[in-house]
Amino acid sequence: MAAQNLFDIQKWIQNYIKVFQFFQTNTQFQNVLSQAFYCYNIPPNQTTQVLLCINSLQSILKSDKTITQSLPIIEVPIMDPDIVKHNPTFLIGGEIEGNKKTLHRFAFAICITFTSPECDSGRIVAKGTLNNDSCCAQNHGCKKRVVRRFHFDYQPHDHKAPLITHFQYGGHFPGGAYSHELHYCLEPFLEKPRIPCDPWDYVKLLNCIIGQFDTPLNQWRKEPYWNGLVKANDECIGSLN
Repeated sequence: MAAQNLFDIQKWIQNYIKVFQFFQTNTQFQNVLSQAFYCYNIPPNQTTQVLLCINSLQSILKSDKTITQSLPIIEVPIMDPDIVKHNPTFLIGGEIEGNKKTLHRFAFAICITFTSPECDSGRIVAKGTLNNDSCCAQNHGCKKRVVRRFHFDYQPHDHKAPLITHFQYGGHFPGGAYSHELHYCLEPFLEKPRIPCDPWDYVKLLNCIIGQFDTPLNQWRKEPYWNGLVKANDECIGSLN
């Protein structure tokens, strides 16, 4: 818990507000929203939820009471040639809990999704993308399947070091991101093992993903303003170590 004495939640939240203001005005982000197959908290062609999130984050900066705030869950197309036939996307989302003085916890997650293959009497007809006995062959009409899900937590009140910050392969996606249109190969109730790691949050995860996959947001990595936001964020969450 000593790291909380170094962590500046005001600076961290203020940087998040700048990140979502960047989303509001960025052409690439608006194009992603308009083309997204599936956006949870942000309806296509609208940024209403981003604005609401900004307002709520500003409330945390002034509040003595603990506030839990979900961050917008966005879907971004992946265009890597080796997997593009699956119409892949990544989903990112999370939530923050704290007040103007203290960060109580955070939870962030990344999902990689593929379009579900067509099924005919339990037999896969999508060019061998699955084994016939795969759980995805009986997905009951789900439009997409979650093939990877990584969950990152900061939970100083629930765990002792070194598990205060950890990641899970699977676990619950924060913010209620469950839908009849998504088939989860990974059971969310299995939350162990929790693996100790450095703090990873929404901004750091998003920057990492667009640095590894071919996405419409890759140009951000060349933009000085975005890189400045990432650097400021890394300096903030680095003090949680």
